[in-house]
Amino acid sequence: MWGVVPESTVRLPGTRYLGRHRLMDLGYLEGKKFCVVFVKQEDDTDPNSKIKMKCIHGRANVDHRGKLIVESPATSFTVPATACNRVLPSDGTSMLKDAEFFVICKVSGMEL
Repeated sequence: MWGVVPESTVRLPGTRYLGRHRLMDLGYLEGKKFCVVFVKQEDDTDPNSKIKMKCIHGRANVDHRGKLIVESPATSFTVPATACNRVLPSDGTSMLKDAEFFVICKVSGMEL
């Protein structure tokens, strides 16, 4: 969702910015079935430690500021701007269920 724009760069007409950050157009995701995959490493200091994964399934909603929000009957989750440039089409993996698109969010300090 964000692309850092150097101060000396000329801003493009018709492109939305938030400070120095150029916003990606995520409108194509509106209303699509979406899966957020949370990934957490059991021990952040050991690169060989096991990982845990948890999914949230819902519908994608892009608000008026361009933020991607995944809404389900149970919860609502705003996808971090740093992850929005990694939205991918579903590859049919069983954990994605019937999602059309997904994103992987690395987390720490959160129980899965």
